[in-house]
Amino acid sequence: MFEAGVRSILGVGIFLSFLNVVHLRKKILKSEQKPNIIFILADDLGWNEVSWHNKRIKTPFLEALSETHGVRLEQSYVAPKCSPSRAALMTGIYPFRLGMQRNAIERFQPVGMNSSLQTLPQLLKQGGYATHIVGKWHLGYCNQEYLPNNRGFDSFFGQYTHKTDYYSRKLKFERSLRYKNSDAYDLHENSSPTFEGEKEFSTDLYTRKAATVIKNHPSDKPLFLYLSYQAPHMPFTGQYPPSKYMNLYKNSTLYQNNLKQDRDAVARVAAVSAIDSGVKQVVKALKMSGLYDNSIIIFSSDNGGSHDVSNYPLRGRKEQVYEGGVRAAGFVHSKLIKRPGKGKPGKSRLMYITDWMSTLLHVAGLDAFLPPNVDSINMWPVISHGIQSPRNEVVLNLDQDPFAGTWSAVIRSDKYKLIWGQQHLLKFRMADQTCNQELYDLDADPNEEHNLIQIGSSDKKAAKKAGLLRIRLMEHFKTMVPAVDPPSSRAADPANFGGVISTGWC
Repeated sequence: MFEAGVRSILGVGIFLSFLNVVHLRKKILKSEQKPNIIFILADDLGWNEVSWHNKRIKTPFLEALSETHGVRLEQSYVAPKCSPSRAALMTGIYPFRLGMQRNAIERFQPVGMNSSLQTLPQLLKQGGYATHIVGKWHLGYCNQEYLPNNRGFDSFFGQYTHKTDYYSRKLKFERSLRYKNSDAYDLHENSSPTFEGEKEFSTDLYTRKAATVIKNHPSDKPLFLYLSYQAPHMPFTGQYPPSKYMNLYKNSTLYQNNLKQDRDAVARVAAVSAIDSGVKQVVKALKMSGLYDNSIIIFSSDNGGSHDVSNYPLRGRKEQVYEGGVRAAGFVHSKLIKRPGKGKPGKSRLMYITDWMSTLLHVAGLDAFLPPNVDSINMWPVISHGIQSPRNEVVLNLDQDPFAGTWSAVIRSDKYKLIWGQQHLLKFRMADQTCNQELYDLDADPNEEHNLIQIGSSDKKAAKKAGLLRIRLMEHFKTMVPAVDPPSSRAADPANFGGVISTGWC
């Protein structure tokens, strides 16, 4: 009986030891798991159109994510236009080094993001990730080599071009001798047109498809999901968001009392609230699938809002190099952040959209995969631990059009920002601004109201600083690729492809 008792105790001990080993193995496996990465990009979201910058805007879920296990990115810079920002995100390279600094890719231009460059999803895929994109691509489609499935994504559901009708998925253009019709259809699943979600508001459709990707994702593989909404890109005429979003702002004043509200304002902020609702559903799907605890969620705009009021109190708007055009509202949310909400304000978290390449490869344990000669700095220690940003400069634009006699060069270095030449992208020809110079101290003057080197100024220290920044810009100019901005091609005519935006014409 004694021996039986010993055997029983030993058996229990062995079983408990076995459980401990299993538990330890699970902990080790868990610690070695690569995090899931959910990158959510809004389109033309203004600084003044999120609730943590404007309490009249209803984005409670986004605000909560940014506060709990979150870090707000208040010094996060982007390009002032869609395609340049998206290319910088995908490649980790400044738009001026890609020849993509002048404009977004127009719907019928025979051009795309340089297909010889490795992209973030390609590198993550090589490192074992499943990679998916839902939403707006806008990096070229005229040749198959430009399509998302050939740039590192396992699956694609969305639009090739910059803006389609929120319900019909059609884009409108002028009928002419070059283009036989006046509209075309643009919604694709991988490389084929899809008519799923007819008459469904595109933000809700993209949310639903993103949640499906998450629910169908196998647990033995890390996930990279790029959810790229086209909201709140205008216009909204005849395609207003559903009433459940519009009614949130019924009889409401949207902006600060000193600002004039434009006619699209209600629809625009309702579309932002639709994103808020969508992100809530995405997070719910992550939790239901058991992926949330090991996920990093990044939220950002691709550029500033298209109206000055959208970016208040920052100066300027989309397509301009003032802060309102190039500072993005955004945050990172994750239980993996060690010190959420920590870190000094201001330049302590200075970063550029190219930095996500290095940062996300680092959190994925794939630092060795980082391509050489990228303009990307690992910001995870800044985000996770609240340390000072290693970045001390951002080149916000660099472009020259010798035929039009135009020039735009913009740099932020520590607290100073120099605008040399045009304040607009060179798609706008303003030769009279070529010699324009503006220097701002963004610590003292974040809204760029006081040009330190305006005509008549006797500030020698400011003049010297501007000179040093011009020299720095000319050093970067040596690596600038001339802007690639070809005319639209008649070969793109959707009438040649059954009325559908299609590849295979360049």
